[in-house]
Amino acid sequence: MQDPNPRNTKPAPTAAKTRQAGAGGVRGNVAVSAQRTAAPPRLHLTESNQRRRRLNTMLAIGLVAIVLVAPLPVGSNRGAAWMLWAMVLGAGAALYFTAVALLPSVRPFRALMVRRWLWLVAAVLVWGLVQYLPIAGFLPRWIAALPETGAPRPASLSLAPGATFVAVLRGFTVLLFFILMIEVSARLSRARTIGWTLFFGVAFYALWSLLSLRFFGDSFFWGTKTSSLGAATGPFVNRNSFATFLGIGAVLGLALMLERARLPRMRHPSGHRLTSAENIATLFLDVVWLIVMVALVATQSRMGLVSTVAGLGLVWVTSPNAQASGRRAQMLRWSGGVAAVAVIVFLLAFQGEAVISRFFGAEGDLAVRTALYAQVIDMIATRPLTGFGLDAFQPAFELYHRLPVSSALIWDKTHSTYLALWVELGLVFGTLPMIAAAGLALRLVQVLRRRHHDVALVAAALAALLTTGIHSLVDFSLEMQANQFLLLAVLALGVARRGMTDNLEDGTAPIASETPGAAE
Repeated sequence: MQDPNPRNTKPAPTAAKTRQAGAGGVRGNVAVSAQRTAAPPRLHLTESNQRRRRLNTMLAIGLVAIVLVAPLPVGSNRGAAWMLWAMVLGAGAALYFTAVALLPSVRPFRALMVRRWLWLVAAVLVWGLVQYLPIAGFLPRWIAALPETGAPRPASLSLAPGATFVAVLRGFTVLLFFILMIEVSARLSRARTIGWTLFFGVAFYALWSLLSLRFFGDSFFWGTKTSSLGAATGPFVNRNSFATFLGIGAVLGLALMLERARLPRMRHPSGHRLTSAENIATLFLDVVWLIVMVALVATQSRMGLVSTVAGLGLVWVTSPNAQASGRRAQMLRWSGGVAAVAVIVFLLAFQGEAVISRFFGAEGDLAVRTALYAQVIDMIATRPLTGFGLDAFQPAFELYHRLPVSSALIWDKTHSTYLALWVELGLVFGTLPMIAAAGLALRLVQVLRRRHHDVALVAAALAALLTTGIHSLVDFSLEMQANQFLLLAVLALGVARRGMTDNLEDGTAPIASETPGAAE
């Protein structure tokens, strides 16, 4: 029957159109099928990121726990502590890397960004193994020169091969810790949480040291103190080692507090009240930071105080508040500087009588240190290429020890980390850790120049390097494993940042290109 409405009449499709429609349908089905096929990898990528995030969070908890517990066994300056952390970190790293390898997709590890500096440190540790091997008999005598004492010459380059082997193990432990900490610090929010946790952990030890000094008879975590009496030492034996620990915490806390002060704030409905939650939180953080500074002065460590003040100054200079322009920024700089000087003067007046007296009495200590350093330099000149063995300073120094350096004391440290590296490893390999530290510092400076926000952790890492670098000139506090863990943790928080925008912080993009990607 013919349609009465001619407008509804549609012409029959021709054969050509039928073929086109069929081909178009096939292409459409192929496209849909391709989209369905491509969807699962995206799903797997998201699931992989979520699993990787959970793994990093669990690993971060473990690493932070190590940093906070490490000071308890006498600053982890005992063989039992070295073995414990080596086993814990070795087992944890094996489980972590195995779990990551089983993920559907794996992004490059963040530590690859600084791999050249990590290889330098690894080369130093390999050289330590060479010193451990019994190869001295195959080398010319001038390479492994020693004073003639009539005793048999050692078979290895190291005068204490057992201690050297343990030191190499300890070195690989802290290197592995640093690599893992860089990985868990890739996510900015997690890195901030780690930073605050470390700061409060340092503050806890600071508070305990003050309570112990004032109310518990200057007691020690593990019994009666035998050294640094009348000075705050916390869980450490030496005042200077504890001062380095506190100094790192102080610069980290100041950097985080300055960043927090720059964050936008909501206005209070009834005005800016003094008792608002924001003001109370700020006051609490100020008090916690002051506790750390009071404990630092109570250590009576002269160089600990000087190096920490230098680190705090660097944090202030690199803060975006200090780099801003305008009248308000200028007033902020002046007021902040005056406040910092006032705090230091107040602390010295309140708690600093002992440290001030030690400053005035430094002449005698300087004479002893100068004589010690002169004899250590003679040792370096004897073996400039090979060194006497990692961690073998004590038996080596006995061969060169003479007056005016007192023979009533056991000199097991050089009292200068730089000299210790050179006398134990030689000038070549002993300089490599310094080059690695300088390379990481240069990277942090480059990130600070490129970024204009979220730079607190970068500034804290750079200031921690400065603080420990200055203190290590005349002391061995950085040779305590607890201080190494804390320094490397803060350094990793800064090194993991990239000199680009925030959306790169958790990217899955290749490290070399630093292109934006999905979240961790």
